[in-house]
Amino acid sequence: MRQFIRHPASIPVQLEALDGELKHGINTLNNVSFGGISCLSSEPLEKGQTVRLKIECVNSDFEIIGKVIRCYIKDNRYEIGIEFIVSKDQV
Repeated sequence: MRQFIRHPASIPVQLEALDGELKHGINTLNNVSFGGISCLSSEPLEKGQTVRLKIECVNSDFEIIGKVIRCYIKDNRYEIGIEFIVSKDQV
């Protein structure tokens, strides 16, 4: 059984690796839950990589840090699962 319910979405997102490598690919939010997101991307990310996620159409200041937990090819794009990294004072 899932720990968090997924909510479908389809909005553009920006992914930036914390090593400073900006992913210029086309990234679209696939679904979101309390614990993380799934997005579709034209570029892969490495499992275990820490990324900054920005969603400007929701709020120009919204960003959150996450860790890539999976990345696999799906219909000529990459489906990337990102688990949010949230401290207790952010909840």
